[in-house]
Amino acid sequence: VVGGANVDDWPENDEVLARELREAIGNAKIVLLQREVPERVNIHAAREAKKHNAVVILDAGGSHSAVSLELLSLIDYVAPNENELQGMANAQSLATDDDVIHAARVAGGNTNVKVLVTLGARGALLVPPQGEPIRIKGMTLPSGTSEVDATAAGDTFRGAFAVALAEGR
Repeated sequence: VVGGANVDDWPENDEVLARELREAIGNAKIVLLQREVPERVNIHAAREAKKHNAVVILDAGGSHSAVSLELLSLIDYVAPNENELQGMANAQSLATDDDVIHAARVAGGNTNVKVLVTLGARGALLVPPQGEPIRIKGMTLPSGTSEVDATAAGDTFRGAFAVALAEGR
């Protein structure tokens, strides 16, 4: 990712930033963040969202590094793909569900964040800090077709997940 306006065009003053984010977030039920903006922006956005009891989802796209404990403590869900999770948890392999679950719990730190890992054709796993993960089946494409854009597929999945949460599902 090459940063442009998404990196450079944020108010440096924290009070101004918080006010702008408060106005943008309003009374949203769900706030979906992503890591292609400076982390301080996500931290402020998550704080503002929490003041209004919004659910906060962090799409881990844009960085393969660990998410700070400060940000993790402010979000409800972090949503990496396999490669992002591997980087976030410094995991060697995610070949099995047990590997994914272990890495998700490492990436979540000692927080209450739930980790929603997309696994391509293997579907997805929603891993809570404790308890049983929830398996989300992958889709089988019709014979003779192929995935066009994995990034768009992940973005669509996260958007659909956010809508489902907002609808109480």
